[in-house]
Amino acid sequence: MNAPVSGGRADLGRRILLLALVGGTALRVLAGATFGLGIDEQYAIAVARDFQWSFLDHPPLGFWMGTLSWNLFESTHPLLVRLPFILLAILTTLLLYGFTARLFGREAGGWAALLFNLSPLFSIVAGSWLMPDGPLLAAALGSACCLLPIIEETPERRISFGRGLALWCGAGVLLGLALLAKYLAVFYAFGVVLFVASMPTARRWFVHPGPYVGCLLGVLVFSPVLIWNLNNDWASFAFQGGRAAADGGLKPGYVLQMFFGAALYLAPWLWWPLLAEGVKAMRSGRAERGLWFCLCVAVPTILALTIIPLWGKRGLPHWPAVGFLFLLPVLGRATAVALAGPPAGRRLVTGWLWFSGGAFPVVLLLMIAHAQWGWGTSLIPEENRAKDPTLDMLSWDPVDPLLRDAGIEPGDEVVVAALHWMEGGRVGAALGDDWPVVVADRNAHHFPYLHPGEDWIGHDVVFVGTPDRLARVEGWRDHFESMAPLGEVEFVRAGAPVMTVGVVRGVGLRRPLPPMADQSTGR
Repeated sequence: MNAPVSGGRADLGRRILLLALVGGTALRVLAGATFGLGIDEQYAIAVARDFQWSFLDHPPLGFWMGTLSWNLFESTHPLLVRLPFILLAILTTLLLYGFTARLFGREAGGWAALLFNLSPLFSIVAGSWLMPDGPLLAAALGSACCLLPIIEETPERRISFGRGLALWCGAGVLLGLALLAKYLAVFYAFGVVLFVASMPTARRWFVHPGPYVGCLLGVLVFSPVLIWNLNNDWASFAFQGGRAAADGGLKPGYVLQMFFGAALYLAPWLWWPLLAEGVKAMRSGRAERGLWFCLCVAVPTILALTIIPLWGKRGLPHWPAVGFLFLLPVLGRATAVALAGPPAGRRLVTGWLWFSGGAFPVVLLLMIAHAQWGWGTSLIPEENRAKDPTLDMLSWDPVDPLLRDAGIEPGDEVVVAALHWMEGGRVGAALGDDWPVVVADRNAHHFPYLHPGEDWIGHDVVFVGTPDRLARVEGWRDHFESMAPLGEVEFVRAGAPVMTVGVVRGVGLRRPLPPMADQSTGR
């Protein structure tokens, strides 16, 4: 790898940045308006309509943004729910450009920003969906931008005591925000420590108050999570920590799923160059400080979250994929260098850029068309069609009129119960604030904390769910005075039925349902 590219190509970097901002935002608005809310988004709306200090399965920052959307618009229209995240993605793109441009030149910054907006994970999932990843990426990049002078520091250009204190304080506050978004930010913090420890000229910061004051400020920002956990037996930390606990022997298949699943989230044609340039950067070692910092903060996230499922529980591939964020500056730099190099390399990289720029919008448009009209259903084996992920984006809004047509009105001492936390999210998002929603399952995620200590004895319980899950309700018939089905809603896409949701009413609950017996205190 050569020196940073800048100078006469700086204007090109700004033009690429503008293309990334305009094109990326347009794609996010299109996807945000046409894709229905996903499972995690519906769950977030269901549990976060009213402000809470934190949540069992996530820190609160991303959910707070959902709370903000609901209070501003009082609507679950996908574009309105996602609007804060779409706006935040613009800031994230600018931060990535600024970070990369400072280290490797403006053209490299432009390419990094463009590639960010051509990745499904960064552009759509983190860039528009109501999920913790969007604020995590923005806060981590903001923290890294505060550390830029420290990354570039040399014995000849030492940072003053006061400026160093200010830089570490800013980095610490933003680290606190990153942790307030997602616990994975702890790996970014570990990477910063690794960088300082591994660079002889940076080790002096271990005896400077700046990092420690910054950490204290970060803990202060993160304190809502600590306070909530203190009052709830550290439930969130136990929930997340349980994912890494030994779970029935070694499972190399889980590791392969994490490794190659990340490629699907990032787009394979971006994933492989990111990996390849990361490996090349490792060969430079600590000789190039900017590259080394990117590796220090990227590799711990990628490596740890890929390997932990080997002995722990199955993970989700977008967890390690998030770590590739700090390989984007490395790839942006390599792209700028290649385009300034020999003709053969220029042609290869130019073709790859054109392909990447065209493939992502095409794939996105095909996914939108399938989600709207199901054009790709015939390509899915019939036995797997129920697992079509776009079906998760169907709104369960028709459940509300079904309840009202059955004569059930809010305030009738009726509680709505789902049989799984995911279905609880879908029901809660559809019914709004009208009915209390509980989950009759031991793994209820945050739902027991919405109504802590509630006693539903004597109330009617209306079970809502897919037929396979509603079959469990029959075993609880003796818990009620009587029980009867109220009907079903059939969801149709492009004229074809794709899902059925049923409703069963249990009249006069006599004693707690077995899956809810330990939920009375929200634990």
